[in-house]
Amino acid sequence: MSHKGRNKFEKMKTRKKSYIRIFKGYMLFAILNMFVFTDLSAQQIPLYSQYYYSPFIYNPSYTGISGDLQSRLIYRKQWTDFEGSPETRTITLDGALANERVGLGMYLYNDVTDIFERFSGYVTYAYHLPLGEDHRLSVGIAGGVQDNNIDYDRIVVRDLDDPLLTNNSFRSTAIDAGAGINYSWRDLNVGFSVPQIIETELRHLNTKEFSSYSLARHYLFNVSYDLRFWEDKISLQPLVMFRTTSGNPFQVDINALAGYRDWFWLGVSYRYDYAMTFSAAFQVHDNIQVGYAYDHAINNIASYSGATHEIMLGVRFGRRAEKAVPSTTTAVAQKDDIAEINKKVAQQDSIIAVLKEEVDSIKLVLQRSEVVIEESSEEVRDLINQIREIEEELGFVETDADRISFLEVDSDDLEYIEGPEQELYYLVVGSFTVRENAQSEFRRLQNIGYESGIIYDRVRGFNYVYIAQPETLRGGMELLYQLREETGQFGDAWIHIMK
Repeated sequence: MSHKGRNKFEKMKTRKKSYIRIFKGYMLFAILNMFVFTDLSAQQIPLYSQYYYSPFIYNPSYTGISGDLQSRLIYRKQWTDFEGSPETRTITLDGALANERVGLGMYLYNDVTDIFERFSGYVTYAYHLPLGEDHRLSVGIAGGVQDNNIDYDRIVVRDLDDPLLTNNSFRSTAIDAGAGINYSWRDLNVGFSVPQIIETELRHLNTKEFSSYSLARHYLFNVSYDLRFWEDKISLQPLVMFRTTSGNPFQVDINALAGYRDWFWLGVSYRYDYAMTFSAAFQVHDNIQVGYAYDHAINNIASYSGATHEIMLGVRFGRRAEKAVPSTTTAVAQKDDIAEINKKVAQQDSIIAVLKEEVDSIKLVLQRSEVVIEESSEEVRDLINQIREIEEELGFVETDADRISFLEVDSDDLEYIEGPEQELYYLVVGSFTVRENAQSEFRRLQNIGYESGIIYDRVRGFNYVYIAQPETLRGGMELLYQLREETGQFGDAWIHIMK
């Protein structure tokens, strides 16, 4: 063979290796997806096992639904025995505005399958609308950008001038959007979402065989129910999710997530014709959660695909741990000067008796740390002055911000959600329009030692979380001042006075 012929032959072999490497990438991508779905478009959105901790990734209407500002980092390695198998890295952030009706969020993810790489970023918005004391409707939208490309660093070639590498475009960027809705009734939640709703077209290679493909519109439906046992210490959430795309059968996830005192969770999931998943999560700190999930394949590739591992780190911002509430007896014993305070308070017994008889005439509207008083008579003004005198006698009030606020409510307008309905006074530390957020705060306070409860005001539309039920107005004021001094918390707490 001539020298010219040998050069031509070597170039043909090098080009063949290049095509084989890229062809293997496409084949791996197609084969891996073929065993989970029936079409290449079906796993265009990332697959997660612990998606119930960040549901707004799949359905933007869940953005900010917890009421907390929180972030999660997720790393997932799928089918570890396959070289170049899918690998996903994700970061999420979402929270609610002060009124808890608006949720804002964002998430970024990097998805790599062999030589194919995708980087996407989305922002999400949700509006949560209460429809009565036990009902809530949430709607949400998501918008973002997808960038798809082939990673040249993973292509092994000898001929860098190969036309396959120089004459084609391997990158494509597209705008994407999604929408979702969910409805809650007490502990039941139902959601529906449509990721990749606009079905944007992506162009990859300038060849007849593979020139472009579209982002397939996905349809996701989920339903869950929250169960509580053993004085709310044990939780159980069954959750079912259906997924599909046009022309493909449903994929069904059946999940069960059990928790203990909102600091330890165990989960098991069955994903039809794909895998069994086992997961565990721990609240290692008041604001830090870690989780791990293991997928064991049960389909045709189970014997040689290997396991799938997913690690999650969650951080909640803006909430500080609070000390357990001391009993009134313990608080009194800890203060050397409490005896003197009790003497001063005892001198006001006659005034307190008058206050109890006249409190129905006081109209108070709570505005965080202020009280707006509807002064309908000179007697009412006198009563308010007497309350302020008690505060000065107790010696805790130095500024207006130190004063205790009061809210008079009609017992007929209230519904008792958690805790006994037995006292005239309630020491309230938070108000929520979303019932789930109130219950979350109620459980958190119980876990750190408070005898908390929830009452719902049908007129105002708020779920009030309280931490104590003092027997007297004096006792409630005394306890709140004591808590403020010892914990540095509850500056905006107030006392509910029932009528």
